Amino acid sequence: MSDKTKEDTELAERDRELLVDKTIGEMLILRDLARMACSYEHFIPGRGMLEAMAPKLCAFEDLGHSIASAVVIPEGDALSSIGINIRFNLDPERNPAPTTPRMVDLLSFIPMRMMDLVCKPNSGQGFFYQDLPASVDGKPKYYPRYGNGTNKPGARVYLTRIIADADVDQAACFAEDHHSLKRKDLHKHVQQGSPRLPKGELGRPDAIKLAVEMFKRTFPEGCEDFTACEYKELLEEIFSLGDLHYDGPPLSEELEENS
Repeated sequence: MSDKTKEDTELAERDRELLVDKTIGEMLILRDLARMACSYEHFIPGRGMLEAMAPKLCAFEDLGHSIASAVVIPEGDALSSIGINIRFNLDPERNPAPTTPRMVDLLSFIPMRMMDLVCKPNSGQGFFYQDLPASVDGKPKYYPRYGNGTNKPGARVYLTRIIADADVDQAACFAEDHHSLKRKDLHKHVQQGSPRLPKGELGRPDAIKLAVEMFKRTFPEGCEDFTACEYKELLEEIFSLGDLHYDGPPLSEELEENS
């Protein structure tokens, strides 16, 4: 091996180690924030801290993961929304890149980032746009999915189904604007052929399973003291907290009723 080749190899290894260190740092911040949010029975005490952390959550460095950037969108008295820009890997000449961020709830963004960080950067893993856009009103529409970078059965799950937690016999459809993946804008109903979204039997548990598999590959010895088992449980818990907060009665009202 020449000195130049050896030097390039050492630089590449240092870059890889730096990327891993940064990924671990971000993952642990998200883990602690998710733990904090889930530790409050009625969530209200942790809400202010979560809102205060939102700008920092969106100020992450682009390390090549599928969520390239994000921005906080205040919602008045409600929890803030997050506008996310998913890395566009399709041929821009054949498929014009989306120009409008996808909107998600803050309590969806946290587990989505945790699911994204376990994916190999610039690999096609993580969140991506469906590669065959459906044309509506003459304009291309793209449906975000989550996957492990392969086309194998069970390897790609629609983001709408993950957020809405749609069952096997349910469709997860947009209420109106396909740019909004906020829970209030996603409807679940028994499948009878949806023109707005392709049928899919996979859902949140399948996506979490994919994420856990990639966690084990990315952190074979665990992420510091964060194990794959805890990672799975925390994803399930933070998603469930979002389900309760957005789909059920407002947690503030529940707190008043039980006080």
